[in-house]
Amino acid sequence: MNSIVLDEIRKYLTRIIVVAVAVAMATTLSFGQSAEKGKAESLDKENHPRIYEKMIAHGGGTVDGFDTSSSVDAVMQAINNGFKVIELDMEFSSDNKIIMLHDWDRTVTTYLGRKFDNKLTLNQFSNQLICGRFQALTFDKLTKILDQYPQVRIVTDTKEDNIKLLTAISEKYPDYVNRMIPQIYDYSQFQAVSSLGYKDIIFTLYMQDKIDYSKLLDFVKKNNIYAVTIGKDYWVKGLPEKLSKDGIIVYTHPVDTVEEAREQFVKGAYGIYSSVLTPSEIEGYGAEYYLMQANGTGRKVKLTDAILLQNAVRAVKVHGNLSHMAFSYKLDGKNLEDRLAEIKDSSSEPHDLTIELWDASNKSGQEASLPIYTMEYTLTKNSGQVRILDKKYDYRLKVLKKYPDFMAVMSQADKNKYFQDAIKILSESFIAKSGNYYFYNNGVSGSYTVGDELISPQKSISGNVIVPLSQTLKQLGAVNIIMDSARYVYIDMNGVKTVSQVYSNYVRKDVFNNKISVPISLYRGKTMGGGEIISAASSRDFIEQNGILIILPENCKVSEKTAGELTEFADLLYKN
Repeated sequence: MNSIVLDEIRKYLTRIIVVAVAVAMATTLSFGQSAEKGKAESLDKENHPRIYEKMIAHGGGTVDGFDTSSSVDAVMQAINNGFKVIELDMEFSSDNKIIMLHDWDRTVTTYLGRKFDNKLTLNQFSNQLICGRFQALTFDKLTKILDQYPQVRIVTDTKEDNIKLLTAISEKYPDYVNRMIPQIYDYSQFQAVSSLGYKDIIFTLYMQDKIDYSKLLDFVKKNNIYAVTIGKDYWVKGLPEKLSKDGIIVYTHPVDTVEEAREQFVKGAYGIYSSVLTPSEIEGYGAEYYLMQANGTGRKVKLTDAILLQNAVRAVKVHGNLSHMAFSYKLDGKNLEDRLAEIKDSSSEPHDLTIELWDASNKSGQEASLPIYTMEYTLTKNSGQVRILDKKYDYRLKVLKKYPDFMAVMSQADKNKYFQDAIKILSESFIAKSGNYYFYNNGVSGSYTVGDELISPQKSISGNVIVPLSQTLKQLGAVNIIMDSARYVYIDMNGVKTVSQVYSNYVRKDVFNNKISVPISLYRGKTMGGGEIISAASSRDFIEQNGILIILPENCKVSEKTAGELTEFADLLYKN
């Protein structure tokens, strides 16, 4: 390789290094935390290296706008977002199996939609959908995730007996003890937890009514505590700063905005627990460069979701040190304005907005071949306006999308000799699937709602599909459905009264009583029912297979084989 080429390579590498160092310095200064402190605190008593991350996913983080669900979906989303430490809420099922749930009392309706007279068994819990749509997480499922992602560690949190929980993990899952970072809630818990083999132990202070600082500092140093976690109540009292100055690794929680995170780092926190932010937002280029918008008070904050005039995209303020920077705006890989002129109006059709940051100093005299950093957003265009979203808020566009067209989906199905008959039956049926908020009635799509919020069909404790009862029966022709103070549900349909009580296994239609295996239940105050109660009220047969509920047309009965084929075709409506 000749000397001229080598000289050019040296110049290019020098330019890259200078820019990278400058950005790293800016990021470090803005978040007020030197990396060297982490190194100083990175050895345990046996001189084993300790690893710290700047962010911990609180309650598993957020998935599709639902935070702290501790669900399978949330954990997988957190891993995809780059989290290496994930905090999960842990409880016991009625058969003493470890499950991921915040508690059985105070917040159970938030995550499972209803309260239960007794704790659920492991199998019953596994049949539930968390927040109406996500897969419930058990410790057995968690071990499989940890096997697949060896970089991930779990911070434990429980409202149960903490020692009992950590003992159960150490006895039943000894191979995963070193993947756990247990939290203790009182000084008295340390010896018991440490004796179980846990090395990295966090002392979280939210259960402490008062803090004796000398006692706390002595305890943390004497026992080589991994970190101290501090809630908002003690932020204002300067505790993070004091501990940090005394050489203690501090995490604060909950932190949900970039601005709040920056403030915490400046005040001494090494890291944060957040259910909203992602690692790329507080480390590296993503912490320094992003678009900004005005919040409700007029203050400029990081852009999350903003609507503006189509010609105002370039006017949106960019955060960061922009000296010697040039910008390149692209939409779907093309020039911004050219592509905006091409795309059609649609409030739900996403487009990729990228803003490349280039080094404009040109100190070497050579034109850079790669941008320093590329900001990525989602953009929609409608009626002269554009909507710009941070990529993590793309889920908000789902509710605006048109549901799959019944006939368009069916026309793409593999056709067999039963195809036409099956399509005819389905086009006159009611179709719903657990975990999906849209349904089909006579081939026309609709969605389940509670007020302005979408709601999905659930699974009962027994694993059967249950759907919002009132909305479903009205779709099928019910005149009126009411529930009285004693929770009796009265259904007026086809000129006949059907009555059943919430959680009762009996239903009366006219003068006849029948027993049903899946009673009416309540989910977030809304009556939910399965195929049996709908069939009793409507006099229509139903099929329930693979999480799909099909209410067949009037006077339609099908064989078991046909039922399987109908289910297979109906499932095509939910593939995407």
